[in-house]
Amino acid sequence: MSKNILMISEQSFKDYTIASNNIDLKNLTQIIKMTQDRYIHPIVGSALYDKILLLISNGTIGNNGNEVYKTLLDDYLTDTLFNYVLGELPMAMQYKYVNKGVLKRTSENTEQPTFSELQSISEYYKGYAEWYAERTINYLCANGTSYPEYLNPGSDVTTINPVSNQYKCAINLGRGDYEDRRPYSERYQGNRYKKPF
Repeated sequence: MSKNILMISEQSFKDYTIASNNIDLKNLTQIIKMTQDRYIHPIVGSALYDKILLLISNGTIGNNGNEVYKTLLDDYLTDTLFNYVLGELPMAMQYKYVNKGVLKRTSENTEQPTFSELQSISEYYKGYAEWYAERTINYLCANGTSYPEYLNPGSDVTTINPVSNQYKCAINLGRGDYEDRRPYSERYQGNRYKKPF
């Protein structure tokens, strides 16, 4: 389900992050929408996500008994979304789709970052976003009774269930060859290694 409702405004993003005020509104709006669908939706699950968007669109997020949703949005989801958007911006802002194809933006007075620098910047902010997302998940787990939609996200095939952990970590299982089974002292402390044959 795609609703064109933003959890944060473009201006609040510019006001409360390091992003420049001259970012094209069209680009920023699309990135905020895409980012909240990709990252916030799995954090809160389908039912709570839809409830928050409905309250925002109706203008009733902070009144008539809906204060807990405003607390969730203002104190937890906003910081998470700010940092995920900052993580998505470097790649999205660097390239532009036009009739001739994909073009890389350039400027006469600035130096263009390399692709690996853009990836580093993106990962830097996504690291902060994961920290805020984990904080959000912990808050929702501790206050689940205040958010019945979090505990019951839905049951049809389109339902996105809330994730229980936001951190992602790769595991190195090794190559499995003989060299990887050397003792620690031989691998990392400079002791010479000799094969037994």
